[in-house]
Parts: sequence; C-alpha cells; structure tokens
Amino acid sequence: MKNGKRLTVKQKEIMHKNQIDSSMWLVSKVLSDRLLVIHRHTEEEKEAFYKVPGI
Repeated sequence: MKNGKRLTVKQKEIMHKNQIDSSMWLVSKVLSDRLLVIHRHTEEEKEAFYKVPGI
C-alpha cells in the first residue's frame, strides 16, 4: 500500500462535495482533475473529482 497523507481543508471540501466521509480516508495522489484516496482500514481506493458532474 502506498503511504497516504492527511487531507487539507480544501481537500476535505472536495471530499464532502463527492459525498465521501473524509474522516476515514487518506490522500494517495493529487492529480489535475481529481484526488485518489485510500480508506484507512480496508485500503479501498476511490476517486474524488474537483468538479462534480451535476453541481
């Protein structure tokens, strides 16, 4: 598993817009259009987009 990092305030806002609970997720990679995040316990991976479609 890649070492995840704690989220910044702006990253937490992005996670909230994507309807993901930011308290249990770590950032693994920051890309130009999305964040790649890893769950703290299960190591499940998800993507959080900066611009959520439909909003």
